[in-house]
Amino acid sequence: MEQEEGRQQLKQLRRTSREERVQAYRRRVERRIKAVELRNEGKSYRAIAVELGTSLTQAVNDVKVALAPLNKREREMAPELRQTEAQRLDMAAEAIRQQVAKGDLPAVDRWITVSARRAKLMGLDMPPEPVTKDEKDPQVTIQVRYVDDIKP
Repeated sequence: MEQEEGRQQLKQLRRTSREERVQAYRRRVERRIKAVELRNEGKSYRAIAVELGTSLTQAVNDVKVALAPLNKREREMAPELRQTEAQRLDMAAEAIRQQVAKGDLPAVDRWITVSARRAKLMGLDMPPEPVTKDEKDPQVTIQVRYVDDIKP
């Protein structure tokens, strides 16, 4: 009789632990969905962590895990997405072209931002080669960067 009761208790513990695991899994899934929703709203990972009551690392991981299945599809769609983004950048540049031509400094600043984003999108940014000042002193390094003329 005692042995039967022991088996019943063991079954109950196994069932409870399985149910707890399932509940924990559901909580993780719900937390990840909420993390992605918050990220889509433009929230920072830090804000997501605060709102969900998790660590910053956990917030980043939740979004990363939830979006992992989408990443493969995005890689497949990358050329199309890159073209769409380039068109948006073209529209942004066109919208400020006249202000840049007039020398409006905030517009020039925006133009530079749009141009930098375009260069990054198209893979045009190459890290500059470090040029040492003196062969005897390799600690001193000068980085030279060239900026193309901006023609509005």
